[in-house]
Amino acid sequence: MKNRGLTLLELVLALVITGVVILGGSSLYLSTVGTSLIAQTDTRMQNEIDFIFRDAEVYLRGGIVGGTLTTQPVDTGFTKGHSLSSPYFYRGAGGLWLGIVVGEGADAVEVWYGYKFASGNTPAKVVRCVYTVSADKPVWTETVLSSSGMLMPYADSVDADGNGVIDDAEKKTRDLCLQDAKSKTNCEDKGIYPVFKISGDKKLVYISLKASSMVLGGKKPASTPGSTRAISLHSSAG
Repeated sequence: MKNRGLTLLELVLALVITGVVILGGSSLYLSTVGTSLIAQTDTRMQNEIDFIFRDAEVYLRGGIVGGTLTTQPVDTGFTKGHSLSSPYFYRGAGGLWLGIVVGEGADAVEVWYGYKFASGNTPAKVVRCVYTVSADKPVWTETVLSSSGMLMPYADSVDADGNGVIDDAEKKTRDLCLQDAKSKTNCEDKGIYPVFKISGDKKLVYISLKASSMVLGGKKPASTPGSTRAISLHSSAG
């Protein structure tokens, strides 16, 4: 019996079928890898936001309403000796800040949380600055809390007309304030505070953040929904 080899047509068909199988398998693999990378990035970004929230809760749980802030980070632009009432929100050229006096007497410290805007090749970041008032040589201790450079300002929409519904116009106002977070556009007058907000009675402070990034060489977006955490201040200055 003669062994019959493949004809040219059969060989071409076999190569085409093999190519389709390989292409399909590769596409499925890349899709799975992409989905996994997006999920991992989402988780990492949300964990970073949660870490900042927990850090603020630990440091600010002893925050004082009406305490005096006497020293501020350089980026706020305040002159030396400028005093402020705790808690205090400040929008400066370099970032957004929340300052609070924590503790009393010899244990008192001045704590500032800052969202520093991106500048040049330096990404945006969240920092915690602590000034120990009673130390022999009081100095700032600055700690960078964010690592990815993916954090973005966020704020909850405000029911400006008081009808109990956040409508599209109120959402648009909030979004415009966030897009222009670096320059004041009377957003605070509308009750919209990017990243940091203080309640009218100063007994609550809010921290709001979101994050976004690109994975797979910038081809796929990954993002978190905006999150807000409220921290209650239980003490008042005497």
